[in-house]
Amino acid sequence: MANITQRGFKISEKIEHNPYSGKIIAVAIPKGGVGKSALSINIAPEVKPDNFYDTDQTPAVSTFNGFRPVETQWHVIRLKSGVDSAEKFAEDLLTAKEEGKTVLVDCGGFDSAITRTAVAIADLILSPFHDDPSDLLGVQLFSDALNEISREMGTKITAHLVMYKTHPSRTNFKAIDAHLAQFDNLKRLDTPIPRDNLVPEKFGEGIGVVEHLSSRHSKAGIAFRSLFLDIRKVLDQQK
Repeated sequence: MANITQRGFKISEKIEHNPYSGKIIAVAIPKGGVGKSALSINIAPEVKPDNFYDTDQTPAVSTFNGFRPVETQWHVIRLKSGVDSAEKFAEDLLTAKEEGKTVLVDCGGFDSAITRTAVAIADLILSPFHDDPSDLLGVQLFSDALNEISREMGTKITAHLVMYKTHPSRTNFKAIDAHLAQFDNLKRLDTPIPRDNLVPEKFGEGIGVVEHLSSRHSKAGIAFRSLFLDIRKVLDQQK
């Protein structure tokens, strides 16, 4: 803690370590429509990425980022599977990591070389999902893919699941946790994100709910701020 005195006012300046410096965060699960792009936009204000990759077939992040005020727009890099090189992507990610930059990757809702590259190199993988049958199947397929990537990389890769668009009053997740217990490479983060109309509304403006006073203290806004603490906890445990 450093104290600065200016014109009679004593100002406390707290110097904090950036927990996301040199970190690569991938938002990935091989299923469309679960909320990966919305989750990416909503964690960006916390992560403050130097590079924000949009690798989805539907360029939501690239498009909605353009609706933000120019001075607040993220540095979004658009990548397309089958067009952009996964090898070049890997080099760029590793270079950014060496330079201490923060990277956020919104992955497409399908299995691709670019998605697998992001997952293989990421320090943290976040995977939004619902507990309906199709999403649970997607979770199982993702676990299988993580096992394949882990074998290729020679290290165990784990993804952290985020319950997304849950009923606002729901607090019991015992059944879903019992189902997830069969996967040793998937862990559910404590904080669920409830359904809240403000999330898609602000997403369409290119902003996260925590960035605007009208939504910061909404149910979703409170949940996202709790999720940020979950994310920091995971990164702290990696040290």
